[in-house]
Amino acid sequence: MRTLFVSTIVLLFCYSCGCKSECTSPPMTFKLEIVDLETGANLIENGTISTTDITLKATDTGQEVDFLIADNQIVSDEIGWKSADGSTEFELKLGEAGTVICTIVYKGVSENCCSFFELQGTSFSKEYEMVDEYSYLIKL
Repeated sequence: MRTLFVSTIVLLFCYSCGCKSECTSPPMTFKLEIVDLETGANLIENGTISTTDITLKATDTGQEVDFLIADNQIVSDEIGWKSADGSTEFELKLGEAGTVICTIVYKGVSENCCSFFELQGTSFSKEYEMVDEYSYLIKL
């Protein structure tokens, strides 16, 4: 009985050390603030862009991407999931203000028994400024 117990403990120890992914961290939330190129005024806040005129979709599938408006910014958790481990292009329609094409590149990484997503790059078809790694000012 003692041998069986020790063998079980040793096997559990051996298999637990070879973990591939004990935890997963989701992609970060993207925040896009649309501002006037000349004045820097937030175009949602000043009413130039109506929140009902905003749509976001993945161009490869045509699927709508969920987002919400918070603090006059377009906020989406789904952009990261749709881009996970690859490059995805998104079309952000802003009513009469125009359309912005966004390309997001993520790479799936696994280290120290955890998997997570590393942002490899972003680009926008309009002038933009990175506020931090996941937050951008898009200038129209």
